[in-house]
Amino acid sequence: MVSLSIYAYAIKRALRACAPEGVLIGMGMNDTERRPATATTMPHHLGWLLLSLIGGGLAAIAVVGLIAGKLGIPLTTPFLLFAASIGIAPRLWLLLRGRFRTRWNELGVVVLAFSAVVGIGAMLAWPTLLPIGTSGDAVLHTIHANWIYDRNALPQSDDRTWEYLGEMAVYPPGVALIVVATSKSTGQTPLDVIYPLVVFVGGMSVALAVVLAASTRATPLRRWYTPLLLVVPLLILAHRGYTVNAYMDQSFYPMVFGVFWVLLAGCWLIVEPQHNRMAILQLALVIMALVATYPLWAPIPAMFAAIVLLISAAPWRRKLVDVALAVGPGVLLGVVVMLPRLSTGIALLEHEGTVAPPQLVDLIPLWLALPVGGLVALSRTGRLLLTFIGVALLHMLALVLAAQLGISAVYHSHKVLFVIVPLSAAIVGAALLHMDRIRPPIWQPVAIVALGLVLLVTNSFQVVPLPAYHPLSEDMIAATRWIEATYPDEVEDVIAVNSEPGPQPYWLQVGLLGQKREIEHTLLAIAPPTTESWIVHEEHPNLAIAANLQQPPPGAAIAAQFGSVAVLERLDSFDIAELNPLIIHYRTFWEDERLKTAIELLQPVVGPLPVLELQLFHDEALITTFDLQPDPQRNRMQYLGADLFPTTLEGAGYINADSYPTFAPPEQQPIGAFSLKLRLQHNGYALDERLLAMFERTPAGTFEQMAPHSGELIYLRNTNLDAPLQDTAIRFEQALSLTGWSAPSETHAGIPIEVHLRWQNEESLEQSLHMAVQLVDTDGRLLADDTAYPQQGFYPTWRWEAGEHVIDRRMLWLDPSIPPGTYELVVRVRESNTPLEWLAATDDGIARIGALTIIE
Repeated sequence: MVSLSIYAYAIKRALRACAPEGVLIGMGMNDTERRPATATTMPHHLGWLLLSLIGGGLAAIAVVGLIAGKLGIPLTTPFLLFAASIGIAPRLWLLLRGRFRTRWNELGVVVLAFSAVVGIGAMLAWPTLLPIGTSGDAVLHTIHANWIYDRNALPQSDDRTWEYLGEMAVYPPGVALIVVATSKSTGQTPLDVIYPLVVFVGGMSVALAVVLAASTRATPLRRWYTPLLLVVPLLILAHRGYTVNAYMDQSFYPMVFGVFWVLLAGCWLIVEPQHNRMAILQLALVIMALVATYPLWAPIPAMFAAIVLLISAAPWRRKLVDVALAVGPGVLLGVVVMLPRLSTGIALLEHEGTVAPPQLVDLIPLWLALPVGGLVALSRTGRLLLTFIGVALLHMLALVLAAQLGISAVYHSHKVLFVIVPLSAAIVGAALLHMDRIRPPIWQPVAIVALGLVLLVTNSFQVVPLPAYHPLSEDMIAATRWIEATYPDEVEDVIAVNSEPGPQPYWLQVGLLGQKREIEHTLLAIAPPTTESWIVHEEHPNLAIAANLQQPPPGAAIAAQFGSVAVLERLDSFDIAELNPLIIHYRTFWEDERLKTAIELLQPVVGPLPVLELQLFHDEALITTFDLQPDPQRNRMQYLGADLFPTTLEGAGYINADSYPTFAPPEQQPIGAFSLKLRLQHNGYALDERLLAMFERTPAGTFEQMAPHSGELIYLRNTNLDAPLQDTAIRFEQALSLTGWSAPSETHAGIPIEVHLRWQNEESLEQSLHMAVQLVDTDGRLLADDTAYPQQGFYPTWRWEAGEHVIDRRMLWLDPSIPPGTYELVVRVRESNTPLEWLAATDDGIARIGALTIIE
């Protein structure tokens, strides 16, 4: 009821706007709310003056840099600083002349809101302040800035540039130009400044939202009202899905600047005391900066500017000239600069990105703004603020319609919420400043308490986000710079190893080493090779960057070490037969209306190979199997795979170019949860298993909710584990013997010990066996244990050749609570897929290899 009465009151006042001025004053209305604002009635607020000064400088860099770059003028440091001075000069003149009012309480809230947002953004990336988040877009904007930084020129749309930059060769360069200007003026690289700069702009956007909220009051705020403005940054930080997550989780850096330009343009039209020609030209500069940075949103401030300027009290000729001055330069810049690349722009518009669809919790500021908008509408600037968000909503609806017509991707309409949500937070803050308009006054504290309860229920006080994902480290940067300095001719070929698919290898190879964009899909979708896979594949380059390296693989050496990141170099010669390697790459993907499994197998040394079984499970029950037998006599790459058809669950496979087996559908074709697994079988023994995919099968015979997987199985012998051993002769069942061992005789509790074992098998083993090294007391109680496949799983027993000696290194982690005394080291062996233990050929079946004394 309160909200409805407020809306009715706002409409009533709007209808009375045409009444004689004396009547209005006689009815108790404030004269300053009726007349257009002037420099006398609403002087510059210092917070707004500072924000517009900085924004003008950034806008001038983007616009002047774009025009100069198109004209072939070198984008040097002095030129970019000169461009910035053009943008800041008008506001700096006002600042130096003291043409402002400080309003310390409002300025304090603006500074506090800015500091909170910047502080949280910096905290997430501390201490490196490097780009964070799971998106790879930061890589693209970094290489875009690097290109301009290195050449002092905008990229050209030629074939070579497209190889390295892709669509960034024709992307609006506004962000890159500002990054380059910042890096050149501070003496840092674009990578060092890009994230702090984006965080800084994000903080200024929130500060502008606070300024917009404060501007809806025609008179200075009462001191006790001012802290209510903190609800603006509170809502933006708490509901960050369509606010600060643009850079805290994703890398939508141009969009962060786009939000800033849109809000800044809105402030020029709502907050600026006078719309004189100088103010309109500065507004035009902001709209041009938006065209140079994120042109998709340029219609929002352009439409709003036309509305505000056309409803002013100026003569019509003046109105039309003002609209032309405000909007015309942006339109001209878009036509002259962007029109030649219209085809690429359309392709980008149609490209479907990865913005999450709207969730209820992310739009809490909008839901709160709807019922309190009536309070904001009681002031002229409040009505302008509501009009502004209305224009943004209309633009979003236009993009929704364009998506329905197939003109643009759906996610472009979702992106407009990054403008609407901060504006909604500003409306909520503005409504709090108008609580004194509620009648009777008893409802004012009730309304404030009710809003506080709503904020509590909607988790609007949880402003600190979870720790961010850090794809980059200073060690990675140091490693890539060392390669560029030491091996400049091999930079194009270096690969990342030992990491997950996604942003990290993408950053290493494309973002830091500047390799061609053609490898982008592979790096983001498929796991990079392990160090062992890199050393075995002779087509791989001689250099690799490994993160979290424990030890180099056989056949490689560490060329340089930077913390946990190592640069690996392939040795000139090593015996591939001594490694006895087997590598199996696997991946699943959806193509041609079927689920495809592709397997690449390499065994350079001819020998027995397991059968590759693709097993389809329904609710953990096996319903069908596709068997693929690789060629054991082939020592080059083998290609195997099978397609699974959703309608019948039948399969069609291939084994190199030699065989194309077909697999009949199962007797039953159930619906529900399925999983596809890869299992290695050898003479009836299961050797290893990996998950290939998970999905749901519908009654219509289609697959949904697919989760494909990729990875690699690699087996090779590590010959770098030799150590002085004590001979022994402990024989286990089925021709397996322990022929040597080494371990310390004494140690302290809490300190891990290293145990080396030497095994020999008289015959080939068909099973995959677990070996366990254990520490037990005199009663047989287990105190420490290390059970695993030999050589950390890289050289399982089914790969051993008859008569071969295999060295295995184990670590026993001793609990600090173990009391001093003498204990026994014991070795056990068991099959991997059964609990059956292989007994040693001793009187009690236990293989005791030595004693370990724990000393104080």
